[in-house]
Amino acid sequence: MGKIKKIGIITADTDEFAPLADIIEKGEYTEESFLKRRALHFKTENAEITALHCGVGKVNAAAAAMHLIDMGCEIILNYGLSGGLGEAVRGGLYLCDKFSEHDFDLTMIGYKPCEKPDQETYIYNADERLNALIKEIVKGINVGAAVTG
Repeated sequence: MGKIKKIGIITADTDEFAPLADIIEKGEYTEESFLKRRALHFKTENAEITALHCGVGKVNAAAAAMHLIDMGCEIILNYGLSGGLGEAVRGGLYLCDKFSEHDFDLTMIGYKPCEKPDQETYIYNADERLNALIKEIVKGINVGAAVTG
């Protein structure tokens, strides 16, 4: 992967954003308002990073992602808290490799659960290069699918 210039981080709720903001605020940063919430800009040796508190919900996340794309972000990460099933460990750190919406249901007209009309897939894969980089940085990170709804 080449040198990363701009990275965006989307965080939905206040309790998720607060610990990230605490870390960012220990260094040099600038702040602006995004949808009446905080956007923090900071730099590392290799990247310019913007962390946005976007608010809960898919529409807020989409608006935040579009804002970050308009700013020229090459990578967008979603950071936050989540529930889990199966062997998920409370307080564990997870890297998502697949994504799907669990609250979309057209089974009554012949579709599979979560499947949408006129789409090739309803399970989306994460960027393999980015996941490989994260696995290299965070040794032993748990990997699994994420669903939203």
